Amino acid sequence: MKTLFVCLGSYKVNDRTGSDPTNIDRQTVYAIAMDRLISTMQRDTGIIVAENTVSNLSELTPYLQEQLIRPEISKLIFVNDNKLGARNFGAGEYVMCQRVLDECEEIIKEYDWVVYFTSRYIMPYPLIFSYLEKYKDKEAIVANASYLCSDNRVEQSSPGNYNDMIFAMKRDVFVRYVESMNPQKLAQEKMNSETHLYDFIRDQKVDFQEVHRWGTLRYDYHKYQMQVI
Repeated sequence: MKTLFVCLGSYKVNDRTGSDPTNIDRQTVYAIAMDRLISTMQRDTGIIVAENTVSNLSELTPYLQEQLIRPEISKLIFVNDNKLGARNFGAGEYVMCQRVLDECEEIIKEYDWVVYFTSRYIMPYPLIFSYLEKYKDKEAIVANASYLCSDNRVEQSSPGNYNDMIFAMKRDVFVRYVESMNPQKLAQEKMNSETHLYDFIRDQKVDFQEVHRWGTLRYDYHKYQMQVI
């Protein structure tokens, strides 16, 4: 069973909180997350990276550059177009996915599973690999996990959504999912990508497995706290 991670990133953004104006912390988190993924991924796992805010490696911190040139990464795509992403994060990721499909069709054909991964999330407990093995006969693995906050609060996800920081699909289902994306509509109608993922799974009658938690860490810059998803 071969698995391809499509790692999506926005390395330089307008920091409205004022806590990381140069994006150094943000890029460090991306670098740590990539290092963690590479160090824990199993055999027959590949990585494609797509990014939508810079045009080349030289614009990034040395630590992140080091991670992005590692041999485990099959393809690095700089989309350098965040017009829609600045209005709607999901729309920006959809634009990147469409570029991945356009440029990496032959690479994708080599894999059984594709994991969609918003790659600034660190996986101290990479449950995704256990799920892929346990639910290998399914067509998709998704979750509507709650957020466990560092102050002991639990933020419940809204019904009718699936987390899209990470999920897995069989190769052909992933291609159909990307082809179903309309970034312009998402931005114009202020839709969220979590709802689109939920609707796609249900409308297309995908044989899926819903799981409870992903075992990922997310830093919320607006609340200045770490969350477990």
